[in-house]
Amino acid sequence: MISVLVGNEYGTDVSSRQRAASLRAAVESYVSENGQVELDFVGVRTISSSFADELFGILVASHGDTWFRHHVRVVGLTPPLRRIVLESVFNRVGEAV
Repeated sequence: MISVLVGNEYGTDVSSRQRAASLRAAVESYVSENGQVELDFVGVRTISSSFADELFGILVASHGDTWFRHHVRVVGLTPPLRRIVLESVFNRVGEAV
């Protein structure tokens, strides 16, 4: 499994749809090549809602909840960051993951 250290690559305060779109493309590539990817958010303090939507919302909307759960492992989210991620997915697809 490939592990992406989000804090190391994107900083402790992640934002911007462009950066999230780049990470989303990398996640999709890693999954197609390796089957699974881990997104490690240890050390990340904030995530903008636009970043969360562009990364998580679109991944779940495009591939489905089952695909996401089988291929993407998310670790290191603090409770406030987890809430932002879940809200972005809910707002995009209409149901919480």
